[in-house]
Amino acid sequence: MNDLIDPSEKQADDLGAIASGVRDNQEITKVQVVFDGSEFSNEKRLYANGRMQVRVTVLITGNFGGPPESDKWPRVHLIHYQGGQRLTNGWVSAFDENQYAHSIESPYSAYSRGSAPHEEVNGEMQGEVGISSLNSRTLRYDFWVSSSRVEFMKIAAEIRMMGGSGSVIYTNKPNVPGQLDESVTLNAITPATYATSQFTFESQRVGGEHNGDRIYRYYLGAFPGGRQLKLLNWHSSQYGQDSLYPLEFFSSGEVKNDSSTKYFMGIIVPVRAARVDVNLPGGIASRYRIGVNQREGELTIVQALSSKYFDNYRVRKEPFFFTAIDMYGTEHRLSIRTDMTSRQFILERG
Repeated sequence: MNDLIDPSEKQADDLGAIASGVRDNQEITKVQVVFDGSEFSNEKRLYANGRMQVRVTVLITGNFGGPPESDKWPRVHLIHYQGGQRLTNGWVSAFDENQYAHSIESPYSAYSRGSAPHEEVNGEMQGEVGISSLNSRTLRYDFWVSSSRVEFMKIAAEIRMMGGSGSVIYTNKPNVPGQLDESVTLNAITPATYATSQFTFESQRVGGEHNGDRIYRYYLGAFPGGRQLKLLNWHSSQYGQDSLYPLEFFSSGEVKNDSSTKYFMGIIVPVRAARVDVNLPGGIASRYRIGVNQREGELTIVQALSSKYFDNYRVRKEPFFFTAIDMYGTEHRLSIRTDMTSRQFILERG
């Protein structure tokens, strides 16, 4: 990585060209394109699922002419090192951090910004004054990069000066006077998927039911290699309803030749719900509000059985197809099949 504080003679010439093109007393002395504000690594892996993000930081140090005025700070875009175009073809740069893990190597490591979010102006990133050990004249630009394509990609920066000259600095042109060679490399790899044997699907009786009713919670988890892979959400288009609401994916209709079970149903629960209402035949005594999502990183499915049956209940007996989304943002296509004889829900591939 170039050391622009103590540059070589050739770099000094390049920096002179940069400085001479900057007006309003703005002089850049150092530019870095790094991961997480750190110089210790310039290559990272991420899953090419379009959700997992890696933070790429552009640090710009210089004399910006007294008190910072954000409307005069440089505007920054990330670009492809090869070709110089802004991120495209499955590569996306966002201003906001999402909920998914940002590191394959250390998925549970917490990240705290330690500063206010950047301000987006006309689709471009504005900087903020550096924090902690950063010099007060260092502007920091954080981007969250994701990819839906499996490939290596070197990422550089385009820096557009706003002080009057409108000059542009590119960090992918080491052989061009006035330009730089600063980049990071992202290795977008194929998302990991697993056999159903690597998932757990355990049932647990709720208890406290009335009139012969029985309610179970099924917990769906992922434990490849014995280590938990947290599941953060689910979605399904089978019944035209999103995952913000409880979805009744199974309804048996009348069960014959079984005095203890005349009807049973299945509900998949939104991940942010703390309770779900279960209404079985039998009036007020068979209306329940039960706690759900007690296990972090696992999805909850509720099964409810009744010894009574009303003719107005709809029937849904086909397998239920859905997608579980893990902590990295990778999708896992699954299905739940119902064994009508044992009254059991069975997890299968989708």
